[in-house]
Amino acid sequence: MDARDARRAFAEAVRLPDEQLDLADAALLIAEEEYPNLDRLKYIELLDELAEVARAKMGGETDPYARVNVLSEYLFDEEKFAGNEREYYDPRNSFLNEVLERRLGIPITLSLVYMEVGGRLGMRIVGVGMPGHFLAKYVDEHEE
Repeated sequence: MDARDARRAFAEAVRLPDEQLDLADAALLIAEEEYPNLDRLKYIELLDELAEVARAKMGGETDPYARVNVLSEYLFDEEKFAGNEREYYDPRNSFLNEVLERRLGIPITLSLVYMEVGGRLGMRIVGVGMPGHFLAKYVDEHEE
C-alpha cells in the first residue's frame, strides 16, 4: 500500500464510532506511510501473542488490581517495554511496528501497546491525555 492509500484507509478507519475502531490497525496504518511494505497482520498477531502469554500468567485471577499488576510486570519487566529516554524524539518511537520490535517508545505508543494487550484480555484500559503527558488507566463498572 502506498502512502496515499494508507492515509485514505486511516481516514476511513477513524471515522468509525469509537467502539468499532481498531486502534492497533489504525496505528499501523500511520506506520504504513513510513513503511509501505508493512505487514500489519504480523504486528496484530504479535499483540495477540503478548496477550496469550499474559493470559497464561494471570491464570484464573479475577481481581482487577492483580490483573493490572500481572500485565504491567509482564510487559515492562519481562518483555522490557520501556520509554526511550535517550532518544525520545526518534520517529521510530511513534510507529507501533517499531515499538513492538524494539520494545522502546514514547508514552502514547507504550500506552497503546498496554491498551491493546489488556483489551485482548477483556480488560478495559483507556488512554488519558494530560498536559504534556499520556497515561493509561484501567476502568470497569465499579472503579477506575
